[in-house]
Amino acid sequence: MGAVPAGGNVWKTILIGVVTTVAAYIIVNLIFSNKGKKESFKRKKEATVTAWKAMTRSNEFYLDDYYTALCEQDNRTVVKKLQKAIDKQLSDYELLQRKPDIDDDLGLYMNSYIERGKELKMIIVELYESINKVENDPILSEPEKQNRLQGLSTIYMPKISGLLAQDSNRISMLRQDLVDRYGEGIKLFQRKPADEKSIQGKWREGNQVFYDFKADNTMSLSMTGNKSEGNWSIKDNIITIQFKDNSSVDFNITFYGPGYIMFKANNTGVDRVLCMQ
Repeated sequence: MGAVPAGGNVWKTILIGVVTTVAAYIIVNLIFSNKGKKESFKRKKEATVTAWKAMTRSNEFYLDDYYTALCEQDNRTVVKKLQKAIDKQLSDYELLQRKPDIDDDLGLYMNSYIERGKELKMIIVELYESINKVENDPILSEPEKQNRLQGLSTIYMPKISGLLAQDSNRISMLRQDLVDRYGEGIKLFQRKPADEKSIQGKWREGNQVFYDFKADNTMSLSMTGNKSEGNWSIKDNIITIQFKDNSSVDFNITFYGPGYIMFKANNTGVDRVLCMQ
């Protein structure tokens, strides 16, 4: 059982890739020193630091909403929740934009982020409609549908990744500019590592793979009518599963939150998501 198959689909795989790209850069905090004494500078620095912190808090909540949406089993519900999460994010940014005295470049970045968010919403809907059209085509065979869906993945992943990469580059340069102006030190936001309490419980991956991580560190895995048992442990954000047939697998957690765990199996391949049952 060392190679545990994924239980997702093309639609979820693409969106997981999107969220992982977002997570790689938007949750950051700036730590500023006491550089500068003029009153106008102090006001601008205070307003900028406050806006940045609010922006990063918004980003964190946004990611939780995004990942939670991926746990919905109905694709239409996924789209609605993703749109709601993006709308909430953009609304936060629009409010922050109107704050007086924030750094001009930070304001410009927020404006760019809002425009990118609107474009991302349209692409997600376009992707959903394209996938839905393929899945409901009565003429296509199942192999043909899978080929078409994989084709959509190769089209939309670069499109979305390219869109997000623009923001990634922009925010990286912005962070450095703000540090140069107002102080030194950038601290990346990191959630506390997952512990046993946060892992215990019943989880599913898609609609075919089910895990039960028990409090006594035993576990079971059920998929397509088959069941395997073993033991589990967690250390340094790595869930190690030792099956009774002496095979094992590591789940390297890339991000987690209320009701979801993003991970790579044996730290390879694409990110996958476990959803709390």
